[in-house]
Amino acid sequence: MSERNTASGLFQHMNEYNHTINWKNAKEITFSKDTRKRNIVESCLERKVVQGSWCMFNRSRIIWILSVSSKNIKHVKDILRALLQIASWSGPRGWAISSQVCEASQSKDAFDECIQGLHSKWEDDSTPNKDEDDYDDDEDEEEDDDEETAPEGITLSVINERDGRLLFRKIFPLTNYWAHWVDLQWHVKRICPGRVVAMSVSRSGCVGLRQAAQHLARMGSLFVEHLTPSAHWIWIFIKGGHTLSEATVIEGSDNTYLETQLVLRQKQLHQNFSDSLENERWHFCDNEDGLGELCDETSPASLPVPLLPKLSLTSVDPLESVPVIITAGKRFRYLCYTLMRILAAPGVHPDNLLVVLGDTSRQTIQLLQLLDVNYVTLSTHGTDNTKLFHYYRDVFSFIAKTYNDSQNVIMMDEDVEVSPDFFSFMSQTLWLLQHDPSVYCISGHGKHKTISHDIKKVLRGRSMVAWGYAVSVAFVKEALQSWLNVAGDAHDFYDLWLFQHAANGRDCVFPDVSRTKHYGIGINTVPFQTESFFQAIPLVEESGVLLTNTSRLVLPLWKHDLAESIKGAKALTSNPCGETFIPKPTTPTTYVIYVNMTKTSDGWPDCWNYYKLLKCLGAWDLTPFSTSPHGLHEGVATFTLSPNATVHAVGVPYSSYSYLRHPSITPWTATATEGEYEMFTAGFAFPSSMEVKNTNMTSEMLLQLLTWA
Repeated sequence: MSERNTASGLFQHMNEYNHTINWKNAKEITFSKDTRKRNIVESCLERKVVQGSWCMFNRSRIIWILSVSSKNIKHVKDILRALLQIASWSGPRGWAISSQVCEASQSKDAFDECIQGLHSKWEDDSTPNKDEDDYDDDEDEEEDDDEETAPEGITLSVINERDGRLLFRKIFPLTNYWAHWVDLQWHVKRICPGRVVAMSVSRSGCVGLRQAAQHLARMGSLFVEHLTPSAHWIWIFIKGGHTLSEATVIEGSDNTYLETQLVLRQKQLHQNFSDSLENERWHFCDNEDGLGELCDETSPASLPVPLLPKLSLTSVDPLESVPVIITAGKRFRYLCYTLMRILAAPGVHPDNLLVVLGDTSRQTIQLLQLLDVNYVTLSTHGTDNTKLFHYYRDVFSFIAKTYNDSQNVIMMDEDVEVSPDFFSFMSQTLWLLQHDPSVYCISGHGKHKTISHDIKKVLRGRSMVAWGYAVSVAFVKEALQSWLNVAGDAHDFYDLWLFQHAANGRDCVFPDVSRTKHYGIGINTVPFQTESFFQAIPLVEESGVLLTNTSRLVLPLWKHDLAESIKGAKALTSNPCGETFIPKPTTPTTYVIYVNMTKTSDGWPDCWNYYKLLKCLGAWDLTPFSTSPHGLHEGVATFTLSPNATVHAVGVPYSSYSYLRHPSITPWTATATEGEYEMFTAGFAFPSSMEVKNTNMTSEMLLQLLTWA
């Protein structure tokens, strides 16, 4: 057997010994062990009596159990090292989880007393757990019994299967319909096989499960696809294995309780590697989770991460001396995924990577040391966005002082995923920062999936730096001249501030299909925007893509080529919101649509019709991009609606290319439904406050709300 033991032995033991306590006052219903899952669920929900394992209910409480009798556990004490007991409850006031280990080395009386369980600790007035995002077992656990501050959502707890320690706990606010289910699914996928996982509802949180419910059902949950909006639910299982116990209150205000016992897995096998790096890795992984392949015992990532061959698109590597700055804090699970993707991308220079930490944690430092990535720490002050605004300004100041001899710098946040083609894209476009003064950034972030299809195409236009970008060090110093005098407040976003106050009308260069993706959920997350835009960004999954006509991205040549393309394009005059608007040519064809776009009093374009065009194309909705001139080059946006269909949208009369419109063509003007224009002028205020509560929510109400959005 290899040094890395698989989880199969663990699952075999658990199949033999797992048990759940039989709660008093619960009526016992049994069913056949060979009954299929669907019949099991129906039997439980309909209170039908069949034969086999247990399905219990008390009022509206339902508990399904994969188990054997607890008395059988007592008879196998001699062959056990230890038992792990887990107790949990879920209800309208919150949730809680507790675990304890019963050591076989105890006396028989002590052992028997221990395995009686934690049931006595769980009363109806039990104190709910307080949310501790990214749980750190070195910190004291805080509790809060105030219902008004108890967290709402689905809780995810990960327990070490060898010693019963809580490794990770996070609550996902799934009272909100949007986006958070993707984050839940992302974290669940990155839990190591063999870990004990407990999920439960705190107060409410089933409306936002969405597609994650299907994913959890495939992993073994029987009830997750049947949960009502007001349901309470607990599921305890082995990642990569099977359900230990599962319970739900389908409707009503009752708490649901669950307790389970399982045999602890043998002690960590990764203790005597001759390779000190491997020893360091498995010591780290024994205390943390949610780190994916870094800590996967069955198929761990190689350390150090193997470097792929250098890029050969140019005779000289333009990235050899370009620093790559990753801004980060305490969210080391995001940072781990981001760094693993960066280190695996062709063209990376690991010695050029530097993680600049603001707030930090013990785990973050340990991770960076394990991956051998350089880092520095900057002091932070303030709260929320004010702190972030100051932090990014301090990062810019650090760059200006540290990289005075560098021409350019690449920057990204800790929750940005890079394409395998990211460094290839940068190597082919970075030269523009020194050769075209009308360009201030090279962004790796592309467009929405419905309007991006050509992985070789590069565009330019007015844009924020977005996620994963390069700027010149000269621009960093230029921005600081005015930035240092700005106090910043809770409404300031550093990238938006750069766009509005430092870009000075200059363009960014960006790909048609994105080389970066902003996948994390953070303080500034607007769930509706995150799902409708950021999570819908496709990534180029190949490397070494040879970009088209990069030499013609300089402003004079770009303007000439764009004008010629618009001149030769076929005019689209039908309503872009109609079903037949999107062309489907069989050969490469260029089209143009002219939309009404005037200039506002502050000199910016009125983007109402541009926004409606994008919305009708399914590209994006109320985001900072669709309500601003993001992506426009002098009032023109270019989309690829299919591999053969390129469309130029020209804003008339704002655009400098308006003269190309034939007088017979009337610019398209959108109509607004009631309240729609007010939503547009309010930017993204509506979706930021949009939250779907479980209580009293009906399918009709939900449909009406989502349709209006």
